[in-house]
Amino acid sequence: MKKAFFISGEWNITCDVCSKKIKAHEAKQRWDGFIVCPDDFEYRHPQDFVKAQTDKLTVPFQRPIPTLTFTSIVYTILYVEDDYIEDQGIQTYFEES
Repeated sequence: MKKAFFISGEWNITCDVCSKKIKAHEAKQRWDGFIVCPDDFEYRHPQDFVKAQTDKLTVPFQRPIPTLTFTSIVYTILYVEDDYIEDQGIQTYFEES
């Protein structure tokens, strides 16, 4: 059949996928909005309609967040010399084993 033929009330269109010239009554609108010829028509895949179930991400019980406790730290400076340790004026001798 020739592509340039006359049908009263019809018009020629171009397929959005393959650029084939077809008559308007042969064209179909695909799920993504393209107007295509019957060779390029396809249905939407059923997996596009699957809804995932939301997971319940809660725990059955929980502890309250503890309050912050600040502690003070006392630093002791030890001076180490050859054979003794001096700690705040107290001398302690030690032997190496």
